[in-house]
Amino acid sequence: MNYGYIWVRVGTLTPMVIPAPQLEPGRGTAPQWTLGDRLRKVRRHVVKTEQREFASLLGVSKETYTAWETDRNMPKDVVAIARRIELLTGVPAAWMLGVDVPAQATGQDQDTMNPTVNSTPR
Repeated sequence: MNYGYIWVRVGTLTPMVIPAPQLEPGRGTAPQWTLGDRLRKVRRHVVKTEQREFASLLGVSKETYTAWETDRNMPKDVVAIARRIELLTGVPAAWMLGVDVPAQATGQDQDTMNPTVNSTPR
C-alpha cells in the first residue's frame, strides 16, 4: 500500500512523521473546509489584512476572531457574521457557511476553489 506522509513539528526541535490519510478510489469523502478555513482564506486572499484589523472590521476582539479562525470557538450567530463578511468583502454568505458548493456542480476540487464574488446576477 502506498502511504503519503505529513511532517508535524512537535515543539520547536523535534520533527515527527505521521502517515497521511489515504482515500481509496470511489470510497470515502474529501475533507471539507471549516468555517475557520474559510475565514482565513477571505482574510488573507480577499481582504489581505492581519487578524487584528479583520476582527475590528467584524466588530469583535482579536482574541475572539483568532478563536474562530483556529476553530476553537464558533460565532454565536454565524449567519450574521457571514452576512457581515458578504457586505464587507462581496464574498457570498452562502460560501462562508459552506452552503453554496460549486465544486459539486462544476466537478472542481473544493480545495482549489477561490472565494470570489459571483458575477452572475441572482
